Parts: sequence; structure tokens; C-alpha cells
Amino acid sequence: MKKLLIINKSQFGYETDTYKYCQYLRNDYQITYYCFDSGHQKIELTGVNIIYIASHGNYLTKAVRFFRSLYPLMARTNFSAVFIVNFDFCFIPTFFSRKTKYILDIRTGSVTPSKRKRFFKNFKTKINTLFFKNITIISEGLARKYKIQNFKVLPLGSDYMVMEPKSYSKLKLLYVGTFVNRNIYQTIEGLRLFIDEQGVDQSEIIYDIVGFGSPDDVNSIENTIKKAKLERVVRFHGRKNINELPQFLNYSNIGVCYVPVKAYYNFQPPTKTFEYIHSGLVCIATNTFENAKLINNDNGVLCESNSASFAKALGLVYQTRSQYNSTTIHNSLKSFTWFNISNNILSPYLNKVIND
Repeated sequence: MKKLLIINKSQFGYETDTYKYCQYLRNDYQITYYCFDSGHQKIELTGVNIIYIASHGNYLTKAVRFFRSLYPLMARTNFSAVFIVNFDFCFIPTFFSRKTKYILDIRTGSVTPSKRKRFFKNFKTKINTLFFKNITIISEGLARKYKIQNFKVLPLGSDYMVMEPKSYSKLKLLYVGTFVNRNIYQTIEGLRLFIDEQGVDQSEIIYDIVGFGSPDDVNSIENTIKKAKLERVVRFHGRKNINELPQFLNYSNIGVCYVPVKAYYNFQPPTKTFEYIHSGLVCIATNTFENAKLINNDNGVLCESNSASFAKALGLVYQTRSQYNSTTIHNSLKSFTWFNISNNILSPYLNKVIND
């Protein structure tokens, strides 16, 4: 069996993409996953060897520990391919073994609001690309942004969730994801506007918010809930791991994909758009370039990244809620499943690289 090493700074199970690659490729590859132990609950996956590296200390100390432990692992194991999820200076392992086949995987460009920080983050990614012959990336637009000539698009997706047909009579909203630079409090303000404008009984609405962010991000959400007097409507849950999400997707019927409509988000297709739609949720998504390619009249509504536009989009969903069908929503993005992406895109590409 071919040996695949996945190197990722993110703790195993807390980044959906690589978790799903492992889940669907573990019968075809002997997979080792090398990552930091970030202190979260550990998630196991039969058939995958997970190696954790302690993450205490400053930036330099952690980096030295990470690469110093990686070298002997690669020296004693003849990996068929090494799949590295992009991070600062991730080109360093390419010096450990010249015979090994390396793949750089780019899941995101920098989306920080700071123009200076975006420049340096994207510059470091561009430097990384110079050391790799084989590159996978989430979208053609992002590849053009980095001026990468030879690449394989490895799109985002989600599992196709088999659930009972959904009813859309009662509005059960769900946001899952990071709070960092997302302004999620605006969706709460928009919900308040929607209730006031439509005169909807609050008992007919639930909004679950699941995710993580800085203390300031969390405070802005909790303070807005109180200010909008929506304590009985909006339920804040904090961080949940990947195995806890199906219960929220099963309960909800409207998914909120809310990222700022900014140029630096345009080529970042959010994973949650796929997860919501594959779970039969109507998706209210901000009008970025990638979201606009995914959202249509059958599966959702686009909005701008402000509270008034969100309220308008929610109002449109409310007015047309009887027209939605969960099976139609399911099927609208049926090619973007993790099974298909892993087995019909990534696996053939891995084999090509290994045999090249």
C-alpha cells in the first residue's frame, strides 16, 4: 500500500478538508497525519496514524520543534508522497529528501482586513510555491492571483447528508464557522430588522451560532444578542468539533454563509456553503464571486455583507419558503461531495504525482 504523509499545522479533525481526505483514502493509502496538538479534544480515525507535536512556546520555538521532529520521521519512512497544507516556510521539508514526491496544497489566500498583512502573508505563500512542482488549490481564481501556471484545482465540498425531508415553515437558522473578520453580529442585527419589518412571531424563529473567535468577536455576538433582545431566539454554542455538527445541520433549515464582500474573499469558496446545501438547508450567502457560482433560486439567496441586506434576504426566503424542497437543494451541488473530491480528483492526482 502506498504511504502518504499529510503535514498540516491544524490539529487532526479540526480542518474538514484533510479529515475527509483521510476518511475516504485510508483504504487505498497508508496515511500518516503530522500536526500540532492545539489542546482540543483528540479525534481518532481508524487506519490513520496521527502524530502530534506540542504547540507550546513562541513562534520560533514551535517551528523548530515541528521541523526537527519531522526530519527523522521522513528519514525512517519511505513515503510515496508528502502532501503539505500551506503554512509559513512549509517548503523546508522539501530539503529533507530530494527523492520524495511533494505536493503543496493551498486552501486559502490571506483574508485579513490589513492590506499590509495580506501582502506579506500572500508573499510567503508565493515563496512556498517556488519550491513545489506539484500544487493543488481551491479555485482557478486563487491560482491566477498567485500566478501559478501548473496546478490542479482541488475544490471544497461536503458530505452528502442523508436526512429526512425538511419543512421550512419555521425558520431555524444556523451559522457554523470562524468569527474572525466575519462580523457575525450583523446577521443578528439583520434578524432583528427582519422580525420588526415582517412582524414575525419570535417563537417561530431559532438561530444557532456555532464557532470560535477572539474574545472580542465573542463579546460582539453576545452583546448584540442582548441589545437586540433576542436571548430567546439566538443560541450561542461556541466551538464544536466535526463530529458534533450533524446534529445542528439535521435540526436547522437555513444556513448562514456570511463573509465580507471584499476582493480578498472573492476566490474563497466557503466550505459551509456546500455543507448547508448538501444537508438540505436553504443557504443565505454573501455575494462573493465563488458563492455566486453556487447559489441559485433552488438552493438559496445572495446578500451583501450588511445587516439590512441580510434582513432583506431572510425576508425573501420567508416569503418563498413553501417553494423550497430539500431533495432539490441536496442535488443542486451533488458533484461537490468529499467522496467524489477525494476519490475522483485527489486520488488520481496523487497517483499521477507518485508515478511521474
